[in-house]
Amino acid sequence: MSKDYGLGTPDIPPWIPDGEYHFKLVSHETVMKFGKPRVILLMTVIDLGEYHGTALSCFRNVERLKGKPCKKGGFVPSRGGDLLIELCKLMPDFNPRRDRISLNRLYDKIIYARTKTVKHNNLKTKLPQQLWWTKVDKLLQLRDEIPVRAFTKTITNTDTSTNTITT
Repeated sequence: MSKDYGLGTPDIPPWIPDGEYHFKLVSHETVMKFGKPRVILLMTVIDLGEYHGTALSCFRNVERLKGKPCKKGGFVPSRGGDLLIELCKLMPDFNPRRDRISLNRLYDKIIYARTKTVKHNNLKTKLPQQLWWTKVDKLLQLRDEIPVRAFTKTITNTDTSTNTITT
C-alpha cells in the first residue's frame, strides 16, 4: 500500500533543510509500529518560502493506546516520555493527568519546532542521500501568530552589475 505524502511522490517522505520552522498541526494518528504504541503528529510548514505547505511527521512513543489505532485516536503518554514533557513545556497550564490527554488545543495554535534529517535506517545503516527524509524532532513553543522577523531577510550586499543579492 503506497502512502501519499502530498508532494506528488508517493512512498518518499519529504526532505527540507534542518532548522526551526512554524508548523500547523493537521492531524494525529495512533499506530502500532514495531510492536510498540506510537502517536504520529502530521504537521505542515506555514513559513512563507520554498517549503511552505510541506507535510512532516513527528513520531512519539506512548505507554498505551486507548482503543484501536486510528486517526485522532486516544493514548496514554509515557510518564517521562518526550510527548508529555513537550506538552507540559508548551502549555504551562496543561493538566498532566495522563489518561485524559487531548491534543485539541494544539490544532488552534502555531507550533514552533525543530526539524531533523533522518540519515540512518532502523538498523543504523547509513542511507544514500536520495533516501534521506525530514521529521519534526522537537516541539519548542506555541504561538498565536508568526513573528514578522520570520518573514524578513536582511540584505547585506546588493551587486547591481550582476543582479545578485547576498544575504
